[in-house]
Amino acid sequence: MKHKILIFISALVVVAMAGTAFVLTRSQTTALELKPKIGNCYLFSAKEFDAPSPLTNPLPCAQMHNAETYWVAKWPLKLVPTRYSDDLIHDVAERICLAHWDFPDDANLNYWAYFYPSPAQWAEGAHWLRCDAMVQSYTEGGFDKQYLKWPGSLYLDNGFLEAPFF
Repeated sequence: MKHKILIFISALVVVAMAGTAFVLTRSQTTALELKPKIGNCYLFSAKEFDAPSPLTNPLPCAQMHNAETYWVAKWPLKLVPTRYSDDLIHDVAERICLAHWDFPDDANLNYWAYFYPSPAQWAEGAHWLRCDAMVQSYTEGGFDKQYLKWPGSLYLDNGFLEAPFF
């Protein structure tokens, strides 16, 4: 009987520890930004680049990154973006983002991407469209080969990179 009680208590301790670890992990999760800002920097993965809504928060621009926010607009349509077709969302983003693309033709920043809030962010009052600038160096190969990473702000440097990054 003692053996069964000891096994039962051990099992309870393991379950309690696993539950505590899960709770600690869940509570330490950082909420995604609700108000993106011009000049924010991001290090996209291929997964995030393909996602309609942000998966990560900005990082300090002094760190290596591959995207910078150059414009943030209020979402111009009435409903949450996920209620519209991908084509309509792209058309809206293209109209807004390209209207604010102010980089010279010979600048290194030569590619733009857009993001809109997730349904959870929308429910918390985030109603924006974020336009990010990138440097596309190749049209083939893996994501890391296609899009350059750099430290510092190209937004502040009018879209130009210094030589070591090519």
